[in-house]
Amino acid sequence: MAQGASARLEGLWKAAWAECFPTLPTLAWGAKERGLVRSMMERLSEDALADVIRYALYRWEHVNKTFFKGQGRPPTLGFVAKFHEQFHLDATRYKNAMVVVDEWRAAVVASQGQSVPDELGKRYDAAKQELAHLGKSVDEWDWMSEVSDGAATTGAEAS
Repeated sequence: MAQGASARLEGLWKAAWAECFPTLPTLAWGAKERGLVRSMMERLSEDALADVIRYALYRWEHVNKTFFKGQGRPPTLGFVAKFHEQFHLDATRYKNAMVVVDEWRAAVVASQGQSVPDELGKRYDAAKQELAHLGKSVDEWDWMSEVSDGAATTGAEAS
């Protein structure tokens, strides 16, 4: 692993930590943390590991509920390393679902309140279920306020 990758990932960790846990200080990484990163990078690319870090920190409320029933402390890199393969799968599922959600949102705006294709509607429903499984509901976002008052429907709902 190039030392540059470790520095970039440490910078990502610090930035995400500052945003997710603004009242808690983060410590500089030492040899132990760099070793953990090196170990994880034997299995994942730098980009994939960046996704793991983002997922673990930004989704900490859900991760904490899943692993610690909401009683856990903020994550350590050691915890992230221990479960990095699961976080990688979850981060990938989350990103893939959000691609469909974004595609559906664009189709809703473009359709001007008319129905969107059935196939896209079905993929959107599956993405919503996936996000709910990962602890995030599409309904939590107030993006519909940007669209006219007429809510779009899928072709299946319209018929």
